Amino acid sequence: MKRLFHSVVLVLLLSLLYEHYFPNYWKVQVTYPECMPLRKRNLPLLVVVPFTKFDWNYLENNLRLYASYPPCSCNFDGTVDILFWFHRNWTEWDRNGTASNLLFESEPLQSCFRSILIDSANLEPNEDLYYYSFLKLSHISPGTCNMFYPLFKKNFIRNGYDYLFIMEPDVSPIRPFWLEAVYNETKGKEFYHKGSIAQYAKRIITQHDYHINGNALYRVGDPCFDNILETAQMEYKDAPFDGALHALRMNKRYHSWMRYYSHLFVYSDFILNFGDNPFSEQLVLNKWPNTFLVHGKRRWNISSQ
Repeated sequence: MKRLFHSVVLVLLLSLLYEHYFPNYWKVQVTYPECMPLRKRNLPLLVVVPFTKFDWNYLENNLRLYASYPPCSCNFDGTVDILFWFHRNWTEWDRNGTASNLLFESEPLQSCFRSILIDSANLEPNEDLYYYSFLKLSHISPGTCNMFYPLFKKNFIRNGYDYLFIMEPDVSPIRPFWLEAVYNETKGKEFYHKGSIAQYAKRIITQHDYHINGNALYRVGDPCFDNILETAQMEYKDAPFDGALHALRMNKRYHSWMRYYSHLFVYSDFILNFGDNPFSEQLVLNKWPNTFLVHGKRRWNISSQ
């Protein structure tokens, strides 16, 4: 018994000696990034709707929904623009102008957004892919990456907005004044990425299940976040961008980044991610009083407003 006690004491003493007297270069070094997050500039919000020609039905359905779930009230004093971000060449696809007219003449959009913009990503077929790899057991997503990362390099976005909100065509409102709710999320403390954790996972299988879904708010024009985006794209080429951002934060090589920037990645319930799983609007209304938008293709019921 005495031998055991002496051994424990010896281990404790050696631990103390190691901590306080051993040369520093043998210790784990924590190098925090030198980049300091910028303060907001009180600029407008940009809503970005990235879509393909196959998503047009979702957009038409949402425009009809906005009549029952108006984006804003008549007292809304925020400044918000909306960008419809097409995967190929918009002019070639919408040659007769039918789609453009529908967007530009939408009364809910005209009432709540300062500007309605349309732009083309002009992706080539090999740049516009999205599929599941059974070999890698993960999604391969150069298409969504090539729609997402370039947004943060566009000068009119970097210089004109503090935040952008990615709102894919399968994101729909469940409450009126949803745009005001999104705009209000940008007030207060600065952040880099704010959105929903997966609500469809019955159990956590991988770290990916903790990621913040891509339909979310993002900081614009901050060189620190730009560096995070560039590193995520480099480290996880062709992986879905939201999964790449989460994987980077969990990567041990960048543990100091996670410590320094972790408070700037925020889980929130103003939007919920149900993915491909069915969801009941009434259930969401009952359980999540702060939720205004849901990302999901399988909506069970729509309340009458």
